[in-house]
Amino acid sequence: MQNFRDDKIPETLKLLKENSEVIADSAIDNLQVTVSDQMNTLLSCCGRILSYDFIVERKIKDYLVKRFYILKLEKYFMKFDFTLYKSATGWRITNFNYDNNLIEVLY
Repeated sequence: MQNFRDDKIPETLKLLKENSEVIADSAIDNLQVTVSDQMNTLLSCCGRILSYDFIVERKIKDYLVKRFYILKLEKYFMKFDFTLYKSATGWRITNFNYDNNLIEVLY
């Protein structure tokens, strides 16, 4: 989230590659173009990034976690969620999403 806050998309997706065993590197490479374009659009209409906050973590036993964050901009926000799975080699990111839907966070 620090890299998103600092608008360091390539570094963010490099970390995603290093910490995911199920998301193909080629999919992450394609995602970089999409995320960069969307963040540029978001920043142009919603102002600069101010900060981020950890909101909540939901667990299933000791092997599956979903973490929610809010990226705060001058005029708007984005919700980020990361799904992590504890595999034989440690915690790995299995899913990553960002949008403005707060249903999972509020209820």
